[in-house]
Amino acid sequence: MPNFETVILYGGGIRVSLPDDYNDLSSIRQIPDNQEVYASTTNSTSIIFDLGEMVEDVNNDVEALERHLGDVIDEEDEKAGRVKKGTVTKEGSEKLRLEYPTYTQVVMIDESQQQQQQQQQQQQQQQQQEGRPSRTVIIVVLIRLDRVKTDVLITINVPHVSAGQGQDEQDLLNPDRQQNPALSEAWQVKDMILRTFETTDWSLFGDSRSHG
Repeated sequence: MPNFETVILYGGGIRVSLPDDYNDLSSIRQIPDNQEVYASTTNSTSIIFDLGEMVEDVNNDVEALERHLGDVIDEEDEKAGRVKKGTVTKEGSEKLRLEYPTYTQVVMIDESQQQQQQQQQQQQQQQQQEGRPSRTVIIVVLIRLDRVKTDVLITINVPHVSAGQGQDEQDLLNPDRQQNPALSEAWQVKDMILRTFETTDWSLFGDSRSHG
C-alpha cells in the first residue's frame, strides 16, 4: 500500500488523497484548465482528472460512461480490435465519500500493435520474445455530480503491463487477480480516490452554495 497525502485540485475546489510520490505535471507542462494531471515518480502510472459538462442525452449512466470513453480511447485502436473492455461496476456507497452516482470500468489496449517510440518498441520486443505482450491498462472512473450538472472523469493510466505467470490477458481486467505491482497499486489508488474525493468549494462549478 503506498503512502497517501491530501492533494488540493482546481485551486481548492476539490480535495483527494494520492500517493505521496505523485507529482503535479502542471509544473512542467501546460494542462487544460478543466484537467489536473499527476504522475508517479516510481513507475509509469499517471492520473488525469477531467471536469466536463454532464452528458444528458443518453438513456442511462452506463451510456454516459461509454460516451466519455470515446474521448479516452483512440478510434483507430478500437476499429483495429486492439481494445478490450471490462464490465461497468457501480460503486457502492460504502466506498464513497460523496454519495453521487459513480462507475468504474477498466480498459486494456494492446501496445504491441501500436507505433511506439524506439525505446518502447525495444521493451515490447523483449516482452514478446518472453511470450508476454505489453498492454496499457486504463482504470476509468465516472463521478456524476448531478447537483452542478458536471461529470468528473478520472483515468488512471498504467502502461507496459504484462500478464503474470499462469495468467492470461483477461486477468488484467480483474482487480482481484493482479500480479503486476504497478497495476495492483493503481487499483489501490482508485479505491483511495473514491474514499477521499471531496468537493470543498461548489463555486468551482458556478454553484453559490459553497458547502454541503
